[in-house]
Amino acid sequence: NKALIIKSAALTGVESGTSDSTSAVSIPFLSETAVGALPAGAAQRGYYYFDSDGSNGYQDSGAASYSGDSDPKYKYGLKGAIDYYYNHSLKAYENSILAVDLHDPDFDTFKAGFNPETGNKDTYNTWEGAAFTGYYKDIHFATTYSSGGTKQAFALSYGDLNRSIDSSEEITLIDGSGLSFNTSYSKLLDFSGGDGSVMDIFWLRSAGMEFASAGTVYNGIYSSVPVFMNADEFPTRIRPALWVKLN
Repeated sequence: NKALIIKSAALTGVESGTSDSTSAVSIPFLSETAVGALPAGAAQRGYYYFDSDGSNGYQDSGAASYSGDSDPKYKYGLKGAIDYYYNHSLKAYENSILAVDLHDPDFDTFKAGFNPETGNKDTYNTWEGAAFTGYYKDIHFATTYSSGGTKQAFALSYGDLNRSIDSSEEITLIDGSGLSFNTSYSKLLDFSGGDGSVMDIFWLRSAGMEFASAGTVYNGIYSSVPVFMNADEFPTRIRPALWVKLN
């Protein structure tokens, strides 16, 4: 038997290798690699989910910071923090962990899966979620367990949520500009206590509603946040998932 599990307690600074704090840590989706002084020959990465070469933001978030700071505030992006947790806290349990394929798309694969608007809305730094009807219901790019894959912890994707979480319901929200949009809510993924009194947001690995954002779950609501959102002003947590064997 197999199961997809998520760590209900968000990663702390110690668990994620980002600080010596034993409290839940918030980080930007991408590390300071994109904005800091890079080593000679290293490529500068943009402020977008997909980079100019089409590379996937979650995979790029595995890079440690090259900010030039000996103690950068955001040492790792999302994948880097999750990889640190796996390598330092879960290696001893690898016999029970399944190898997986994350199916993280490059931009061309992403476009083929979603058919974004044409014209100036179909490039890595211009696409918008309005072109993707029901993006929050995405079943593309879900994690699969595979003997040819990699044993690892990972951030969930929209595909994982929509293939594995049966308790979601569709809701309508109004954003800060007064525009309404549809999304989904899952009680299972609402770690706020259920009454909305606590703001609990954690990262997904999927692209978000537009070119500069990544997916999130906000008090159980499927949403998205800019990849370089200030983590102090808008705390976004890390909740790794695993495919495991059940005895």
